[in-house]
Amino acid sequence: ILLGENKDISDYMDGDKVFSSHGVTTVVRKFERDYDGDVFEIKGSMLLPFVTTPEHPILVARTSWTLRRSQQFHNGWAIEKIGWIPAKELRVAGAKGNHGGDFLVFPKLTKEVQPRDIALEYGRAPPNRYGRITVKVTPDMAELFGLYAAEGCVGHGVEISLGAHENELIERTLQLIKTCFPYKACRQTRNNSTRIVFGSTPLSSFMRNEFGRSATQKRIPNWLLLAPKETLGRFLLGLWEGDGHYNTSTREGKTRFYFAIRTTSKVLALQTQQAFTKFGILAGINREKREGTIAMM
Repeated sequence: ILLGENKDISDYMDGDKVFSSHGVTTVVRKFERDYDGDVFEIKGSMLLPFVTTPEHPILVARTSWTLRRSQQFHNGWAIEKIGWIPAKELRVAGAKGNHGGDFLVFPKLTKEVQPRDIALEYGRAPPNRYGRITVKVTPDMAELFGLYAAEGCVGHGVEISLGAHENELIERTLQLIKTCFPYKACRQTRNNSTRIVFGSTPLSSFMRNEFGRSATQKRIPNWLLLAPKETLGRFLLGLWEGDGHYNTSTREGKTRFYFAIRTTSKVLALQTQQAFTKFGILAGINREKREGTIAMM
């Protein structure tokens, strides 16, 4: 899957949008050719595997092992060069007999663009109702979007479902709705679940089109990935508040901890990994096939 239109590379067409080193770029030409031969599956640490032909160039940092502490790599790997290497010529870092290795170069999201205001209007505004509403995308709203991406869906309105015991998060969600939108939220608790419903037909359409309707369809719109750090960071906070947890482990007497976010959406997992690079963090992706979920750590 390529980010941008969020689909397989074979499905891209001229004019589609795709993420590149320059942000969001328009596809100007698509090349296709028949191929009959071997393919390589490449698995980088913390990344999902991908398949390519032997001759396809891969951007890597070619390194060599040194006993001296390197200014470029503190753990003994010294970078010789960064360039495009055919897949069949890649070297596995740390493999037996290798005095060097190749490290996949992962793009870092740096561009920041202030999101445009959101216009919410009925195709035919009912009398004495909301009519047209224009709202600014604020950090508070981004956090609410994150909660929707984690625990929301679209039905008769925008719905966010939380555990009935999550009192602080329930109150936080209600406060965010009150701060961001002129809609009254309805809170319904049944058994161990609390459902918060709010919004209008225009807002429901916006959330469905931009963030997806159900769990497997969830995604981050490109304009939010490109938003300033404060806004994007609050979205990630909302996503973690809804679907995240942290854990600790002890190894060789040292205690380590990690944060994880679970999702059934492959697109959302890849986009979240990309989003964290704006903060200098490379989050790993682990797929748990048995449960059908993808964990971000």
